[in-house]
Amino acid sequence: MATEVEASLKKLAPQEVLSKVLQNVSYGLKDPDSAKFRNVRFVKYNARTVVCGEVNAKNSYGGYVGFENFVAGLSSSQIISSNSYQTASGSADSAGFRTYCLLGEASNP
Repeated sequence: MATEVEASLKKLAPQEVLSKVLQNVSYGLKDPDSAKFRNVRFVKYNARTVVCGEVNAKNSYGGYVGFENFVAGLSSSQIISSNSYQTASGSADSAGFRTYCLLGEASNP
């Protein structure tokens, strides 16, 4: 994740990279067109950059599920539901979020 974000930032404007990352996050949702984002930011940790934020989207029943944390790059993303984050904070799927989004510092590329 981090390597592709850094490489893209060398070629594209930060807003273009951000747009591509959010599109990537949306593709993994049941209803990509319903995605709403907040607290989206570039985060740097150990000289690596990813995008962190929160996303809310509709589920199979057409209702919004509530904002969930995500960590993402251009070709991969992890959405961490609040339940799995609270109950399995040591799990592999929340490791990227914990490492980058909680320990890293917001950056302005």
